[in-house]
Amino acid sequence: AGIDGQEALRERVAELIDETYEAREKELGEELTRVVERWVLLRTIDTHWIEHLTAMEELREGIYLRGYGQQDPLVAYKREAHGFFEEMSARIASGVAQTILRVTVRTAEQAEKAEEGQAQQTQTSAGTTTTARASGNGSPSAGPAKGKLGRNDPCWCGSGKKFKKCHGR
Repeated sequence: AGIDGQEALRERVAELIDETYEAREKELGEELTRVVERWVLLRTIDTHWIEHLTAMEELREGIYLRGYGQQDPLVAYKREAHGFFEEMSARIASGVAQTILRVTVRTAEQAEKAEEGQAQQTQTSAGTTTTARASGNGSPSAGPAKGKLGRNDPCWCGSGKKFKKCHGR
């Protein structure tokens, strides 16, 4: 009875995933769905391929030690490299499946509205900063705030340079 229940559960989950995917495809349209699929697939492959290359480099650097353990390093390298590739393929498949169902697509109008909102927030915060500087509070152009600066102290202007290399000349 447990096996039948597991199989029924798998079938139900597969049906729900198919329904969700079909609803998403109807919402976005077939052409946009293919573009999103292509983008997600390429992005996921790129990310996991970089991780795979890093793992292969680490394997190559340490594989010579297998010779001390009476193993043929070439055979061990081939076996582990194949395992890494299989793991990468599985991670790509699961990553694409998860991302496709979770990704949100914004239209150009929605993206413009979001950018305008961010720009307004930036202008508002920049306006308050400018006002604070104009009033003299925390102004870096007003000079050193606390006594005399040492030659090796960071410059008061905020450049990140030492005082002797910036305004101390």
